[in-house]
Amino acid sequence: PLVRGSRREVVPFAVLLLAFPRPPEAMASEAPSGVDPVMWKALLKWSLQQQNDGTHQTEFKAMSAENKAWLEEVMRDGVVDLVARAGEIIDMFRGALASKTSAEGGEQEEGAEDLVALAEELEDIVDQIDFAKSLVQIGGVGPLLQVVQCKAMDAPVRAGVLSVLKTVVQNNPFAQDALHQSGALKLFMDLFYDATDAPSIRTGALGAISCLVRGHSGLESAFTAPEGGGVDVLAACIESSGEDAQRQTKGLFLLRALVSSDFSTPELARRVNDRLGDRIVELAANPSPDAGSFSVDLGDKAIEALTALAASGAAEPLFAGHRTAIAAARASTQTASGNQDLSEDERQATADRLALWDALLQLAPSE
Repeated sequence: PLVRGSRREVVPFAVLLLAFPRPPEAMASEAPSGVDPVMWKALLKWSLQQQNDGTHQTEFKAMSAENKAWLEEVMRDGVVDLVARAGEIIDMFRGALASKTSAEGGEQEEGAEDLVALAEELEDIVDQIDFAKSLVQIGGVGPLLQVVQCKAMDAPVRAGVLSVLKTVVQNNPFAQDALHQSGALKLFMDLFYDATDAPSIRTGALGAISCLVRGHSGLESAFTAPEGGGVDVLAACIESSGEDAQRQTKGLFLLRALVSSDFSTPELARRVNDRLGDRIVELAANPSPDAGSFSVDLGDKAIEALTALAASGAAEPLFAGHRTAIAAARASTQTASGNQDLSEDERQATADRLALWDALLQLAPSE
């Protein structure tokens, strides 16, 4: 709520309109001169939430000149312009990048911890899709892509910036187009495959790939085409060792999203099954003991991936090769569910796993 002095004041939007008279058709949508329109809309939403619930009468009257002046000051001087702030953060990253890459070196004001904090602040800003679009429009993508490529920058900083880019493109076709035109998909794939880089960078690159391509028809098609390398990325995740259970789980999630997408084809499901079906069945039936806390989630994600493959056009080849193994794994889960020594959480997890197996088996072709 807006606070003036020691008083906490709820300012109904109707009162704000009286304070800032404008033509009727503009009242609800146009901000007063000098006031951020985004913040004005947010204030409208907040103010409407604060009005009474209809159980008693509310009396509105015009603001006093003193209150009007105070509110104008709050809106103009007390609210951060988030687009401008995003631009300031980008400039700080530009400066940090220059200090790492220029021949003269240069003096860097921000340390690694400061830059990580700036990346977190920027991610909070672009979590709103309008501000994500604004970041693209003010030219923020290029410098951020340069940061993640620069191995002279500290790995936590680069990982933080990858997370920013991931947030920018997620469910945002405008930003997905912009990053694709900037060559981001190839850049992220190169980072993912670079075994000399920090694990946090490779994991961050995988997340960025996933957010960049998912839900975008052109990018999904390009990524999953035989020459696009997408199935190879999935294989690099899913075929990795049990020590990489987090990467395996992320790879299974991306696989499921891609083969279940409105833009997918049965041909893709069959191609993925031919390449990875054996490994996914193995992970579903016997999650690696090295997976630690990811073990249960890994097994469930593997069954869900198999179900997605079967539902998307690969049921016949999947069950032709693995019907017996799938039935045996289901029977093993059924047996485990009867163990009286299971905790309540373990019992629920086993019941959930059994339901996943049953959903998969419902897609099995008749023998």
